[in-house]
Amino acid sequence: MLINRPYLPEGMNQTYQRSAAALRAAGDLKKYSGEAIPLEMMVDRCDSAHDLHGTINGLPAVIPRAEAVCSAVSGAEKEIAVLSLVGRPVCCVLLDAAGENGAALRLSRRAMQEKALAYLEETLREGDVIPAVITSMSPIGVFADIGCGVIALLPIRHISVSRIEHPRERFAPHQRIWAAVQKIDREHHRFFLSHKELLGTWAENAAQFQEGETVTGIVRGVKSYGVFVELSPNLTGLAEPDETLQNGQRVSVLIKAILPEKEKVKLHIVARLPPSVRRRALQYYLPGPNLRDWRYSGVSSPL
Repeated sequence: MLINRPYLPEGMNQTYQRSAAALRAAGDLKKYSGEAIPLEMMVDRCDSAHDLHGTINGLPAVIPRAEAVCSAVSGAEKEIAVLSLVGRPVCCVLLDAAGENGAALRLSRRAMQEKALAYLEETLREGDVIPAVITSMSPIGVFADIGCGVIALLPIRHISVSRIEHPRERFAPHQRIWAAVQKIDREHHRFFLSHKELLGTWAENAAQFQEGETVTGIVRGVKSYGVFVELSPNLTGLAEPDETLQNGQRVSVLIKAILPEKEKVKLHIVARLPPSVRRRALQYYLPGPNLRDWRYSGVSSPL
């Protein structure tokens, strides 16, 4: 996994702690001006001019409006993009050493995004397994930060084998996840991710369960011939028909049979359960730094 690269998602960069501490030393600010060292600032407020204000280890700092968002990265209307940064950590470059005289440090998030974008376009390859942080969700999928505010799209069909109607059924805002690089469009500076390949094969998921035990599940499909119940994000079993059930409903099920030769799980619905306030934790099966192929059903398929 590419976890030692210099530009991690915002909120995950550790180098800023050492760098920010060094900024406190008198006369030590100048060497950081214009450098590519990620400094992370927690944005406390956005003023009427849309300048962003915060602190770095107690030092007051400001990101001018023009330095807040890189248009090639955000893909969103800039005013909304700037406002959405309040209350979040952001990666920045130190523009100058004004902080030596007691004034707020002047930072640029835009410059850091541009440096991160150039690095990611040069070094990432399809299949690379990388950390990401979810920034927003929509019916088509999730948008995730893959490095200092560089945003990638994870389409809903690539989230898990078990089908969901909306990404919020699987993720929460600002959640840290692992993802595989599915495609890079360098001409338009766009990244596309996949996620289901990192949640295990049929055999790996089925190994978590035993015949005769009763577990909880989520209804993912109601058909005339049976009800599909999700046991894990990459494993679904089939129970007896019950057209009164609804997608997303939580149930308890008895595992009647696990059939590896057919890659099927037979279930019996025991009871309907109230909605859970806790989202299921994801269990990853990370293959290494690069995912070259995936064998969910015993047949190799490209990413």
